[in-house]
Amino acid sequence: MFRNRFYLRKLIAETICLAGLTVFSGCEKDPQPPTEEIITVESIGISSSPIMIGDTDILYVMIYPNNATDKTITLSSTNNNIITIQGSSTITAIDYGNYTYAKFPISAIAFGKVDIVASVGNKTDTATVQTFLPPSNNINGVVIRGLCWATRNIDMPGTFAESTIATGMLYQWNRKVGWSATDPLTNSNGETVTTWNTTVEEGSVWEIANDPSPDGWRIPSWEELKQLYDGGNAYATVNGVSGKIFFSEDGTVFLPGVPFIWQDGSVYPYGTYCQYMGENGGVLWFNSGDTLLTTFNEYSRYVPYALPIRCVKK
Repeated sequence: MFRNRFYLRKLIAETICLAGLTVFSGCEKDPQPPTEEIITVESIGISSSPIMIGDTDILYVMIYPNNATDKTITLSSTNNNIITIQGSSTITAIDYGNYTYAKFPISAIAFGKVDIVASVGNKTDTATVQTFLPPSNNINGVVIRGLCWATRNIDMPGTFAESTIATGMLYQWNRKVGWSATDPLTNSNGETVTTWNTTVEEGSVWEIANDPSPDGWRIPSWEELKQLYDGGNAYATVNGVSGKIFFSEDGTVFLPGVPFIWQDGSVYPYGTYCQYMGENGGVLWFNSGDTLLTTFNEYSRYVPYALPIRCVKK
C-alpha cells in the first residue's frame, strides 16, 4: 500500500513537471546564455598635430561605431628613427631627419614628417605627423632664411619678453608706448587707462624714433614677414603655449599665439586668430589652421589696434 502511494506521488510530480510547473527543485533547467552580437568596426580616423623633438604626445583614434565589439588599436611608425610608438596611443619624437617642404625647393633640416598608421580590425587610417626642433631661446636671435629674427616678442620699449613663449607688450602702429594684454589696460609708462586712444598716426613708415625694438634691432618690413612666411610653418604647442613654428634650413623660431587690443580698447584673446605687426602696416596673421600674410596698407595703419611685435636684427 505504501509502495503504491510512493509511485502515485512520483507519477503526479512528473506530470506537473511536464506541464511546465515546478514543484520540486529537481524539475528546474539551467538557463541558456544569450548569444553575443558581434559589432564590427566600419571606419576609423586618426588625428595628429606637430610634435617637438623630445616631447611625447597622444594620438586620438576615432572608431565608428563607438560600440564596436573589438576596439583594439595598433599603431605603427614608418620611421622609428624619428617617431617611436608606445602602446596604443602614445608617440615620442626623437629626431627630425630630412624633409623638403613641398612649397619651396629648400631642405628644411630642422623639420621632419613621418606617417603613423592606425589599425583597428581590418580598418586602417594614416596621419602625417610633423616633428620640429625646439625653437631657439638665444637672446642673440636665430637665422631664418638669411635674416636674424629675435626669439622673443618686444616687451617694454627697448626690452625683450622673458621667454620665447611670453606675450610681451602690444603696440599701436608708429607709437612707442607698449600696452598690457590684459584688462585693465596698463601702458609702459605705468598708467592704467580706461579710455582707449582711437586716434592714428599719419604717414606710411614707422618712424625710427618710435621704434620700441631693443638696441641693434628693428621692426620687420612686410617683405621680411613674407620671407619668414615663405620658409614654411606649422601649428605647434611649446611648453603648453600654442602658436606657429616657422622654419628653414637654418633653424626654427616660435611665434606664440597672443591676444591683441581691438580698435575700441577691448582685449581680444587668442583663440580665433593672432596678428603680428610690420613696420609699414603689413600684418602676419595666423590661427591654428592657417597662416596668412596681409598688407592692409590702407587699413591697419588707420585702425588703432595694438599688436605684438617680433623684430629682426639691423
